[in-house]
Amino acid sequence: MLRLLLLFCVGILPADDTDTTRLKNPIEVEGGKLTQHHPLMEREIHFPTRGVWYLWVQGSSHHWDSRLAYEINGKPTFKPPRNEFVIETLAGKTWVGKTRDPETKISVFVDKPGTHRFSLKLLSGEVDLDRIVGTLYSSAKPDG
Repeated sequence: MLRLLLLFCVGILPADDTDTTRLKNPIEVEGGKLTQHHPLMEREIHFPTRGVWYLWVQGSSHHWDSRLAYEINGKPTFKPPRNEFVIETLAGKTWVGKTRDPETKISVFVDKPGTHRFSLKLLSGEVDLDRIVGTLYSSAKPDG
């Protein structure tokens, strides 16, 4: 499995357009291709501190919308539809930060610092994931 790349600055910006300072110590991990023949992707991610980590997934879907479910350490964070998200076909390469429940952001609770297993399971469609980024800031959003 690929190890997490802990970067000082990935280009995640606060949602407030007036504040363009970059956030410190976000996490970033490589994506991969998920198909019906290879529907599971697991990554070992080192979370440097405990807390709620807000995740953004960048990718593109082929042929039809792709629906994915996520979990950490073998357990879903929420029940469906709050642990599932969709990457739409017509959106091209896009960032997704909300679940199928529009009020819920993609997030995981990390109870202790260290390496945790993050899993994505393809439920429908086919998707190319470029990367997954995370931050402790709920108002942050990717830039680029």
